[in-house]
Amino acid sequence: VTKEMKEEVKASAEAMASYYKSLYGTHYDSYMNMQLQMLGYEGVDELEEFLMDQTRLDQIIFEYLEKNDTLVDAVFKKYQPRVISHILVACDDPANPTDAEKAKMAEIKKALKDKDFGTVAAEYSDDTGTISTNGSLGLQLNNASLVTEFLNAAWKLENGKTSDWVKTQYGYHLIKIDETSQKKIMNDETYRATIISQILSDNTDLKKKIVWDKAEQLNVKFSDETILKEMKAYIGIKDETEDKE
Repeated sequence: VTKEMKEEVKASAEAMASYYKSLYGTHYDSYMNMQLQMLGYEGVDELEEFLMDQTRLDQIIFEYLEKNDTLVDAVFKKYQPRVISHILVACDDPANPTDAEKAKMAEIKKALKDKDFGTVAAEYSDDTGTISTNGSLGLQLNNASLVTEFLNAAWKLENGKTSDWVKTQYGYHLIKIDETSQKKIMNDETYRATIISQILSDNTDLKKKIVWDKAEQLNVKFSDETILKEMKAYIGIKDETEDKE
């Protein structure tokens, strides 16, 4: 555990407590206690311990995937991850845009000749959810819950390219592909978390086996054979003694 990890965990604990307090008021700690106890902890006094355990687990998983990068390769091949930005001109009736809506679309196109995509998105886009991120939708996989027309258009574009106007039920979008590089995406902590989440989703027992692999590296010993057998059964590891029997 590094000093930086401790500082991050402390900040996360404070942010989580603040979030629960905003939801539940002065009795927020009772709700936090309930959630933590469901996860096997005593309660809010062990919040930082819980978060540190999660941080350790994330680090162990990341180290494993660095050595077993075929799992990462498989996700990039299957889901074609890409960082996407867009600009939306909302329309009441996308099939029949008004003169004002058409004028706004023309104004956006003109603005893009002199300004970068993110600046124009922040200034003109009608998608209030992405204005603060300069139009960025972050990292998306091809199984994302995006409307079909948007998804189809986005996955036809090459890295760095911008689409023409794409009509959806919400209006008209300009779509830009900001990044598709596997190396650059995996070097970004936030994006990497999405990839790791998909890997774990596709390989349901992998997290348990990664932890077991680390335990063996650290030469963890069990003094209680019953617990050892139960752990192996939970993880899905066949006990060698069974073969001998």
